[in-house]
Amino acid sequence: MGIIFDNPVLRREMRQMVPRWLRHLAGWKRLAFTAALTSVLFAGGAYLQVLTVEKSAYPNLGANFYAWMWAAMALVAVPGYTSRAITRERLQGTWDALVLTRLRPGEVFFGKLLAPLFPAWSVGLLLLPMLVMYAASAPSPALQNASLASVAFAYAFALIAVPFFAAVGLLASARFRESYASMGVVYGFMLFSTVVVPLVGHLVFAIGFRAVAPLNVVTQTGPYDLRALTVYAVLSLVPPALLLPIILALGPAWACRSARVEARSRAGGEGEGRPLPT
Repeated sequence: MGIIFDNPVLRREMRQMVPRWLRHLAGWKRLAFTAALTSVLFAGGAYLQVLTVEKSAYPNLGANFYAWMWAAMALVAVPGYTSRAITRERLQGTWDALVLTRLRPGEVFFGKLLAPLFPAWSVGLLLLPMLVMYAASAPSPALQNASLASVAFAYAFALIAVPFFAAVGLLASARFRESYASMGVVYGFMLFSTVVVPLVGHLVFAIGFRAVAPLNVVTQTGPYDLRALTVYAVLSLVPPALLLPIILALGPAWACRSARVEARSRAGGEGEGRPLPT
């Protein structure tokens, strides 16, 4: 079996995330529903962009706002799902049976980690052409570059920081037996890492380099400080980028080893080869 392809845990988690009424639709109906939803999304976004350009002094608000709104929703929703992934299995009484199958720890861990990430990244993929169009419609080349940089940072955040905090939530779910405890840990750590540390670092940077002129891009809407975006990007992306490979390498064994020992002791060592619960 594989981590992505032919992973029964991933298929099971993805199936549970799909609403019941959508599961029973035929293949072409699902495709039509997805196309209709995408069309409504693009039409609504284009209409809001027209309103933004006509009534706001900041025409580039569309690209920045929608990109960061998507990244923020992914940051809140995905770790919230993974922080309950294992505690929910314990509550249902299926965790012991799951870890005692012949599935490798990596298949169990990545199946539960990737299931909420794939829908979030799919939404971002659908939004990307619209966001690029918004950024390109800025009134000046300098503001276009600033908008594209902000969108790129939002996508880098969603591709690096969101999987990192999702993995932390999954490890917390393996450690704690109650969902509120694991969610409290992951959201507290997320708030500290994405708000407190970058803000303190930016203040220290601003105080230490207050004699240096700000790296502003002068546009029709006023100065746009690229230095602030750069400092926040470094402080919020570098630690997750360094720690994520370590968690992905060590997390599966850590999350499943103690559970397997505990489950085997309760089952009297007769758990090997049990089928995956559906």
